[in-house]
Amino acid sequence: MFLCGRPVVAVDVPSGLNATTGEAAGECVLASWTCPMGLPKTGFYLNSGPSRAGRVHVVDIGIPREASDAAGTRENVLTMAEAAVLLPERPRDGHKGTSGRIVIVAGSVGYTGAAALASMSALRSGAGLVTLGAPASLNDILEVKLTEVITRPLPETESRSLSREAVPAILEMLESADALAVGPGVSRDPETESAIRAVVGEVAVPCVVDADGLNALSVERLAGRRGAAPLVITPHPGEMSRLTGHPVADIQSRRSEIARELAERTRSTVVLKGAGTVVADPDGELFLNPTGNSGLGSAGSGDVLTGIIGAFLGRGMDGLASSSLGAFVHGLAGDLAAEKNGEMGMIAGDVLDELPEAFMRIEMAGMEGRCRR
Repeated sequence: MFLCGRPVVAVDVPSGLNATTGEAAGECVLASWTCPMGLPKTGFYLNSGPSRAGRVHVVDIGIPREASDAAGTRENVLTMAEAAVLLPERPRDGHKGTSGRIVIVAGSVGYTGAAALASMSALRSGAGLVTLGAPASLNDILEVKLTEVITRPLPETESRSLSREAVPAILEMLESADALAVGPGVSRDPETESAIRAVVGEVAVPCVVDADGLNALSVERLAGRRGAAPLVITPHPGEMSRLTGHPVADIQSRRSEIARELAERTRSTVVLKGAGTVVADPDGELFLNPTGNSGLGSAGSGDVLTGIIGAFLGRGMDGLASSSLGAFVHGLAGDLAAEKNGEMGMIAGDVLDELPEAFMRIEMAGMEGRCRR
């Protein structure tokens, strides 16, 4: 952001910005860069913070890590170097069976794109095998759209969404799977919602639930599921409102607090999407995502994120690591897409296309960090 034709650098925090909540009360500096002392402020990543703080560059003033740890802060922000540490390695002697077998349950008439985006993003995020289960009448369309994905036609309703009869086939697919991603574009058909509830209630492998998959569930059903495998849920503020009963305005003003509450209640990792994505786990740990831009507010963007998280779960990462790294990679790919297409003109497919470059940038940051040591 430029004022009077000159870049603005804010020292520690832009004047007028609440450093904790990211709310701007009255007049507030619009910074091109913000240079916090020692540690970033949570407000840089919440509410108005991202647009007011601009690019954030933390200035090291010698605060030892053990001092910040002793202060009890549990709100974290990934750096590129830390993302590189989380990124699972691909061993030279590995093969498709050792890189994660992911099952994706997605799609209904009119929403084959959601299924395709989630499936391809899982492959682009290192999954070895991706099997997509979708309504049978859509299978031919999906086989044309998806060259590298295995497709499995499943029983469907009259409205061409998944039927309750699809549940045994889905559970059978999961017997040889390492992770499940469910929800993108599955529709609000009551029979489909019943099928989703049955699958999520029984799933024994790590699982990420998004979009219409969340609309089929309640806090009580999420908390009462039988399996102990990691569960990740990825609501946007509207879905968060339905799950928690909080108005959207309240959620937006207390994103971290409400995400933590839901994570504890549902025994899941919660990815509260939006400007300043918040990732919370049941033990109270929280990550604020520093990457991403307004161009990610486009149809299909969340489906790409679901595939990324599903791939990481399938590669053995826990819910918190899969979600925090997944949000970081997703946002970074969005930033790369914006560099090429602008925030106004980018679409979800652009984010998918930039995933390989995002991973290469993270890997390069890791190599540079090891060389410096």
